[in-house]
Amino acid sequence: MKSARTHLRIASLGLCAAGALLAASAVSAAGSEADRQAQYLKDRAACERGHTGQDLATCLREAGAVRDERRGVQGRQAPGDDTLRANALRRCERLPADQQADCRALTMGNGVQTRGDVPAGGVYRERTIQVPAPQQAPAPYEVPAPAPSRMPAMPPVPAPNSAPVSPMAPITPAPPPSPGMVR
Repeated sequence: MKSARTHLRIASLGLCAAGALLAASAVSAAGSEADRQAQYLKDRAACERGHTGQDLATCLREAGAVRDERRGVQGRQAPGDDTLRANALRRCERLPADQQADCRALTMGNGVQTRGDVPAGGVYRERTIQVPAPQQAPAPYEVPAPAPSRMPAMPPVPAPNSAPVSPMAPITPAPPPSPGMVR
């Protein structure tokens, strides 16, 4: 148990040391190519000796990435508006041919309403395109069947326990039951 804790502490110290080494090398990004190469060789040697707490492949990949980052920091410039616009127009080339013109107009800002900003979550560009309706013959209008003018006569329903009654015969009430009759 104690041995496992010791190994864990050594591994975490190694990771901290590797992080500090990489962070320190990133801070010293300004320098000549010879300085960058010398630092890369030091990082690589630390990887090969196993002083970083990472496996060899990961450590070497990280050391190379730090070297490449240092190299790119000095020669990197922010892209200009022309470069950004050219990139946006190139993205329109991936769309179907009938949509490319609309994409270019949206990118160039022709007839576009813009809302929002990047700090608020993004820029929303909207362009309204009016598309004419297709010219087709109107579908024939189907006339529904006319509704019946009156309800059909319902057959008479006989009252329970009585004789059938004619619709024209007068209705007479049944006589009261006699005192000895059970209904």
